[in-house]
Amino acid sequence: MDPLSNLDGVNSPEAELRRASELTTLTRSFLYQDELSERPMPPEHQSISGSSFSPFGSQMTRKNNDKVSSVPDKEGLSLVHDCDHPVADLIFVHGLGGSSKKTWSFERDIRNFWPPWLGLEVGFSNVRIFTFGYNAHFTKESTSLSILDFAKDLLFQARTYTHDYKEDYIPIGSHPIIFVAHSMGGLVVKKAYIVGKTDEQFADMISQTYGIVFLGTPHRGSNLAATLNNMLRASLILSAKVYVNELEKGSTSISDINEQFRNMCGDVALVSFHETLKTRIGPTRTLIVERESAVLGYPGEISAPLHADHHGLTKFKDREDTNYRDVRNVLRSFLRKIKDLDTFRQRLHPHSCLWILRKPSFRDWTEEAHEDSPYIYWLTGPPAAGKTLLSSFIIHYLRRGFAPGTCQYHFFQAAHHDTRTTSYFLRSLAFQIAQRHEEFRLALTLTYQNFGMPFESQKYRVIWDKLFEGILFRLKFDEPFFWVLDGLDEAESPGVLCDLMTKITSATSIRIMLVSRPTKDLLSVLSMNGYLHREEIQTRDTAEDIQAYVSDAVSRIIPDNINGLRAKVIDSILSKANGSFLWVKLALERVKDNWYTPDDIQTALDGIPEGMDTIYTRMIEDVAAQSGRNRKLAVDILTWASCAFGPLDVQELAVALNNDFTFENIQSLAAAIADVCGNFVVVKKSQVSLIHQTARTFLLAERSRLLISIDRGKSHERIAMVCMKFFSNIPKWREAFSLAQDADSNSTGDQQSTSHAALNDPFLWYATTHWAYYVSCASAETGKSEILQNAVFEFLDKYALLWMNAVALKGDLRILTRSAAYLKAWAKRKARHASEVAPTSLSLSRTSNGVEELLGWANDLIRVVGRFGAYLAVNPSSIHKHVVPFCSHDSMIYRAYQYQYGNAISVRGISSGKWDDCLARLTMGGDEGATKIVAKDNYLIALIGSSGTLIIWHAETCEEARRICHGEYVTGIKVSKTSSLVATAGIKTIRVWDIVGGEEIYNVPKTNQGRIMSLVFTSNDAELLIAFDDCTVQCVDLKLTKEQWYFRAEDPSEVEHSCPRLMSFSQDAKKIAVAYRGRPVFVWRITKQRGQRPMRCIRRDDILKKAGDAWNAPEVVLWQPDSPNILILYQDTKLVDWNLDTNSQTEHAHLKAREMVVSSDGNLLLTSDNNGMLSVWKTGHFRLVYELAAYAEFVRDIAFSPDAQRLYDVRGTLCNIWEPDALVRSDDSTREDISTHESTIWSVPVMPSDNNNRVQISALIGGDNDQFYCTGKDDGTIIIFEMDTAKQHRKLYTHSSSVSVIEMAWSSNQKYFASVDDSGRLIAKRLEKPAHRQAKWKVFPLLDFRLGVAVTQLLFSSSEEFLLVSTDSVDRVYSTKTKEKLFQVSRPDEIPRRWVQHPTNPHFLIGIEGEEHALYQWSNVEKVAQDLFDTANNIGFLSIEDPSGSPLMKTPSRSAEILTTLENVSIIQERYLILEFNSNLNFGTRTSLVASRRIDMIDLQDVKLQRTSLPSLGRVVNRLIGVTQEHLVFLDYQYWVYTRHFFLPKDWLSPSARKLITLNRYGTLLCPKNREVAIVREGIKI
Repeated sequence: MDPLSNLDGVNSPEAELRRASELTTLTRSFLYQDELSERPMPPEHQSISGSSFSPFGSQMTRKNNDKVSSVPDKEGLSLVHDCDHPVADLIFVHGLGGSSKKTWSFERDIRNFWPPWLGLEVGFSNVRIFTFGYNAHFTKESTSLSILDFAKDLLFQARTYTHDYKEDYIPIGSHPIIFVAHSMGGLVVKKAYIVGKTDEQFADMISQTYGIVFLGTPHRGSNLAATLNNMLRASLILSAKVYVNELEKGSTSISDINEQFRNMCGDVALVSFHETLKTRIGPTRTLIVERESAVLGYPGEISAPLHADHHGLTKFKDREDTNYRDVRNVLRSFLRKIKDLDTFRQRLHPHSCLWILRKPSFRDWTEEAHEDSPYIYWLTGPPAAGKTLLSSFIIHYLRRGFAPGTCQYHFFQAAHHDTRTTSYFLRSLAFQIAQRHEEFRLALTLTYQNFGMPFESQKYRVIWDKLFEGILFRLKFDEPFFWVLDGLDEAESPGVLCDLMTKITSATSIRIMLVSRPTKDLLSVLSMNGYLHREEIQTRDTAEDIQAYVSDAVSRIIPDNINGLRAKVIDSILSKANGSFLWVKLALERVKDNWYTPDDIQTALDGIPEGMDTIYTRMIEDVAAQSGRNRKLAVDILTWASCAFGPLDVQELAVALNNDFTFENIQSLAAAIADVCGNFVVVKKSQVSLIHQTARTFLLAERSRLLISIDRGKSHERIAMVCMKFFSNIPKWREAFSLAQDADSNSTGDQQSTSHAALNDPFLWYATTHWAYYVSCASAETGKSEILQNAVFEFLDKYALLWMNAVALKGDLRILTRSAAYLKAWAKRKARHASEVAPTSLSLSRTSNGVEELLGWANDLIRVVGRFGAYLAVNPSSIHKHVVPFCSHDSMIYRAYQYQYGNAISVRGISSGKWDDCLARLTMGGDEGATKIVAKDNYLIALIGSSGTLIIWHAETCEEARRICHGEYVTGIKVSKTSSLVATAGIKTIRVWDIVGGEEIYNVPKTNQGRIMSLVFTSNDAELLIAFDDCTVQCVDLKLTKEQWYFRAEDPSEVEHSCPRLMSFSQDAKKIAVAYRGRPVFVWRITKQRGQRPMRCIRRDDILKKAGDAWNAPEVVLWQPDSPNILILYQDTKLVDWNLDTNSQTEHAHLKAREMVVSSDGNLLLTSDNNGMLSVWKTGHFRLVYELAAYAEFVRDIAFSPDAQRLYDVRGTLCNIWEPDALVRSDDSTREDISTHESTIWSVPVMPSDNNNRVQISALIGGDNDQFYCTGKDDGTIIIFEMDTAKQHRKLYTHSSSVSVIEMAWSSNQKYFASVDDSGRLIAKRLEKPAHRQAKWKVFPLLDFRLGVAVTQLLFSSSEEFLLVSTDSVDRVYSTKTKEKLFQVSRPDEIPRRWVQHPTNPHFLIGIEGEEHALYQWSNVEKVAQDLFDTANNIGFLSIEDPSGSPLMKTPSRSAEILTTLENVSIIQERYLILEFNSNLNFGTRTSLVASRRIDMIDLQDVKLQRTSLPSLGRVVNRLIGVTQEHLVFLDYQYWVYTRHFFLPKDWLSPSARKLITLNRYGTLLCPKNREVAIVREGIKI
């Protein structure tokens, strides 16, 4: 979640500061009343006023001054400095009581009139200087004039100004304008700017305003204005003035001006000077305008003091005056930047959007730093106004170094769907930054190495958190970033992008330009940002560019300018252009086709209509007027171009049109496009696309009056059928795909080129990727969609595997999940239309059931990716032979393809016909259960609080990665959002770990004696906030391991209070929610400031309750990500959704939850109830999305995976992993073409159930003849099953319902059977095989006793005379004949020993203890003497090959490794023992499980029984599962049964299930799956 996601939260300190800043922005100004006072020293800035007033009388007097002229200054606009080639106009505007010259003259002597001095300064020679005078003399007669009147006069004077002696005088507004305004004159200028921007008569002129220099302008008004008006009212001669009223503090006029100006002045450079000396008013001195009122406080504004009183701000003694030089330097800097634009103009093509460089707002964006927040510059304009061209120009400008910084950009294009996704945009941005900045590039590489995360497949939120917030925003670069985002309105989720951009907090300045149409959604999102300036592209802005473009084009089209023909053409086109580049381009095309004679040209001009729709209509009429064949070709091309998912290559289009048209070559098709499509379609770099997005809108609009119209639904249906039919040649594509896969495994030879040539069909990948998209866009109405529906079912029933093979070869399995979303969208539309048809009109055909079948296929596609995606990526052709047998027997894919391959794998024993949502069940490895489960990146973390142990699994494979031991009882755990850090809170210490490597990073002593209630990392992971049950929030610097500050979330007015029940930090760590039993839920802003009042959430049921009454107690408090909402779950299972922004509550009583957790994007809520049921709800209205009726066992904790596609719960000692297809989404399922989650993925709640009545299998063994197998279960039962049918034959016997069977043994002839449970009870039976097929096994008692210790192994001798019962310390041998114990041998060292029957001598067995092994006799379990060991039997040499095909290297076994357990022993060729060890390396508080397997080999014919290690085999073996036909078979880490015969689905293979997998000598594999046993045959082909 973004660090500033709660910036607008109620009562947050940041929100208050921002609101205060905005208020200051609205009101800060200067109040400079020109002639009100005498001034103190220095003398050159003392007032010698020509107008002042005495507070002791109402008579206003004029002081005598011989230097002051009695001639009044001129009103209106006066030119005081002229030049021949001006680059800017400078206009001076006086204030209250001032005049056009005396205001700007020292001692009011016009001989000291200083504005003309500027013409003598360096840099001012080509500047025109004006003064503006207006009637603002409050000592004169009564007037009703207002600031608005003065502003309108200023605009009128500027617009109509002409030189008395020059006819070709350049109008004001032709060049940038700079205003210098004093006192009330600043308000006049602001009001003129506001009026001018909204009035078409003045908009083009006032938009040229580059900057304003304010000298004491009353932005917030002044108390002195009220004093002055009171005096005027008391006078018998004078009366109060409207404009003086407007200067009073709190004036409505000033507030309105400030509010409007603040929202419009973003492109104006602002400088505010304020007075520092007091002005004399009668006998006293005071500041007329205080600094707080004189400085605007706008972003980018420059403010500075002048050593002068209010009057002296505009009066300078000479050119050496310090104040004069300050003002001059500001104006010079403005002019320098203006001139830089002209310099840049000369270096660029004359048609290149230079108008944007004249915008002060653009200059502010490029030049001014805004460190606290990204400065967002939003350029908006209508369609076809040249926005993309402008973006390209700005990118070029920035990358040419005309602004300091680096530029990154992205173009969102409606026709390029993939580029519209948020994740694609973020990856593109990150890539561009990595290209320029090595530090960021190295950090990216390290992140990938640590997390193993392919960013291409990640959701946008993961990319944002990891790459941007976790890395980029923490790095400090020397120069700012400029991000240009064009076509924002065409992005898949513009609101999401705006939300991300507006909440950036970065160590490096980031300036973002958004270019788009001004949509309502964008307006609502972006209007909340304080550092946003919006610039609307006006017709006048682009007029110069359009004129230049038209002039150049007409010059090329019309070679001879006869009788001024060019000028007529140019004028005619420009008069109708209305700022549209596209219209101009199309108009020029019409002229180009008719330029032969002046009459032709005139006819063409007369026939060019105004407006895009009108010109499009004329174009489509031209297309319709063609011959029949050309017209059909044009319609087909327009159909593909209008409806295409993205631009087609010319070759792709040629194949698509091949059924109806044949082209000699690609060039002929390109020429045909230009000839027949009437300028609607363009070909650029072999890409076929419409001329503009507006053309697509026009062509697909329903217009009955058009001669040619493209029916959206029918067109998409037609294209979909073309794409599906493309796969109909099964032999061709099977051969091509097979050759392609073979080529991937053989990088040399002719076969590779052949295979690649077979896949070079230009339309293959287009059809593979997009057929389902076109289906989703086609009509779903009953009666109109049956043909397409039948075609879809035919495609899925016949060609689905072929298509999935192609998808896997392409290497992008997201196509499958995306296609599933498209099919679901179409199915939902079909269901809606079907519901509108009377049931009697529906037949009972397949059509009526089409919705269910479509949804079934969609779910199958999702399941295929989830269950088999990793296997398809390795072996794409496995979709044909290996995937279907493992699919649910009720699935559409199994029904369609179960008989396609006669020799395919056989899978029996799994009774459930539906897909199982349970992906895995993980055990903690002991009797303790986890207290907390957390999903972090690619890891799953379980906390066993009592021992302080973190168990970390790889989320994808469910393999245990490591264990971390805190060393004491742990009460809480918190993961960082942006890095791999995890904090654990113990009784005495808080420790921070890196879960990637398992290292401890920080160890913080716990200084507060209270219990830790909550933890959170700050945004940069440098600090940790810790909440204690005494309501203290402590901030700890992790590097220093010291407290930085603390905060008490406690109301001091509350005399009595209890310890909080819950404390929960907000996502940005800026607020904390505190919940008590019997009190409201409080929300505090975490700040060092004291005295704040918290927000309170009181349920409606509790409002009227009094002290001592029972309140509903909160159970869980959650902050919803990316929203101002808090979710509060109470003891009565009601949920309150509390919006902090509006302080409103919504109560939901239907959830009935006991525990809850929210997804990382805030869209989903996962709950569990008292009956163990899991439910997923869509936040907002909390509509049920998914419900799992799991077994009724207490749920200790629940969690979402980071992508919200998996659910985790902890029950007892198990962690269950659920992967419902209802939650599995494609990365871009929020795209417009897929619609929204609300309407497709989560339309109907899914309610499967998990049948936990079946008991878990705890032991498994197969009979020697491939006819039967036995299971031991955790209810103590022993059951025998038939191998052929997987049916239960009979229950042999039962231990006890409260114990689990942990070991079983079956003698070689299946005559004896033994088992032991976890209580140490041993039961052995004598069995009698059934005499015929209908008969049952007979069972007779043999042994039944309790040893009282854990039994590690049971073993029958090959002669069936003995039963060996082994524990860690004692080995016992029993006779199967006498049922007595023959002897026992103790082992004082208590080292576990594994026993194996010797393969050739029934009298011997082999004992293995770690690195030691020896031969023993069955008769007494004593070691065999060396001379008794017969080595004469020569069986031959074993050759074991590495899976890669190269011989395995044998190295002597080394005892340096710590061998924990010997898990499996296999015998090959009756000579070689293959030993599989599970080894762990312990490093204090962390445990690494990287070296998890070691394989050794013992040659039994070696006299010394020397052991050899097989390291290359150990690196690939996950689990040895058996030997068949003298070949060793094992499971690798990708769950392939080696050597790549087939794979086992990962949802079968929990850690406990993997230990029980067994393979008999006939090649039959037995694998437990959710309390059943899967029987896999015909899979191993040797």
